[in-house]
Amino acid sequence: MKTILLYVHDDAGAEARLQAALALARAHSGHIACLQVTPLDVYVATDIFGGAFVMPSLIDKVNEHARKLRADTEARLVGEGVSWSFEHCDGPPAPVIVSRASLADVVVLSRGIRMPKGNEPEPLAGEVALHVSTPVLAVPPGDKGFDACGTAVVAWNGSVEAANALKAALPMLRQANAIKLVTIREDDELTFPATDGCEYLAR
Repeated sequence: MKTILLYVHDDAGAEARLQAALALARAHSGHIACLQVTPLDVYVATDIFGGAFVMPSLIDKVNEHARKLRADTEARLVGEGVSWSFEHCDGPPAPVIVSRASLADVVVLSRGIRMPKGNEPEPLAGEVALHVSTPVLAVPPGDKGFDACGTAVVAWNGSVEAANALKAALPMLRQANAIKLVTIREDDELTFPATDGCEYLAR
């Protein structure tokens, strides 16, 4: 977990994401690659007739807000004693994150909800996870701290997807003080033994 892609956005999950990224960076001597994304639609205003137009004053306001968020984030990271970099992009957040995740070892996002209200995080984790082979760490917005060396729980059903997820998470699992493999089976489903996953981890 040397390259940790951190989504930077001023929502209610920002602090929890930052703390998780810092914990991972310290546990793995990693680098935090901060990614700030400004959606293109924030530059567009609409009128009551359904028209859409770009206002110079709106552009200035959005850009100033982005500059302040970057300055605040960089000021926090300067005193944290970890390696970091910062990149800003314009575009739809999920596709931009997917494009930047190809050379990351883990992507840190918030666990969002389908219809966020107010300052709640957007539900980006699921969409990103479907389009990348990189592990996605979905952090609860109100999380007060992430223990990168705590107990890890692995959902296991013996599938190719579960095996790939297990292998991708191996750097994090090596740091865990304990690992629990959990299988959940409905009565009409086939049973996949968890022993294969346990043997792999034991080796």
